Amino acid sequence: MSLLCSSFKPENKKEKTSFIVKDGYTIFECKPCGHRFLKIEDLENHVANVYTGGYFFEGGQGYPNYLEQKDILIQYGINYAKILRKYCTPGRILDVGCAAGFILKGYEKAGWECYGIDPNSTMVEYGKSFLNLNLVEGDLETFVCDIKFDLISLIQVIGHLHDLDKSLKVIKNLLSEDGYVIVESWDMNSISAKIMGKNWHEYSPPSVKPHLRG
Repeated sequence: MSLLCSSFKPENKKEKTSFIVKDGYTIFECKPCGHRFLKIEDLENHVANVYTGGYFFEGGQGYPNYLEQKDILIQYGINYAKILRKYCTPGRILDVGCAAGFILKGYEKAGWECYGIDPNSTMVEYGKSFLNLNLVEGDLETFVCDIKFDLISLIQVIGHLHDLDKSLKVIKNLLSEDGYVIVESWDMNSISAKIMGKNWHEYSPPSVKPHLRG
């Protein structure tokens, strides 16, 4: 995990301290950079255990009914595509953690050639069957593909990745020479985070692991 910060190195244990304990998980804070994270060893079988059907349909740390957000998320995809017009023309996009592919559908409407990956089989099958999208079941850390992408999208996803260091290397290998990566994440320095403090909803292990500065 060396790309994240030096506190992950065994010899630098003194650089991290316990921030809070929530739902039985300790969230650590790096003293030099302020990064907050869970330890990798606390996340065995993370993808299989967390991103089940319950994550998308039973509330809790996930969604009461993810499919009900279809129209909103498609519009998000359209809006992201409009922003990206300033930087690149439509090409191939890989949406990481695409779920049912609603955001991808918005990109498709804007002329992008769409691909997605998500660990939940129900979501992937929905996107393939009802939205006619090119989706695969799996996680980014083990994803292998011969295609190079002009855009890789991580919308509210980077905090869910099991091994961020490995994931960034995979992204680098999948990206075309002039490709872009779009990341939308949480800001622990936001007004809502400061008001809620340790009760901020994004402190929700084991689903969300790192919390990045804005």
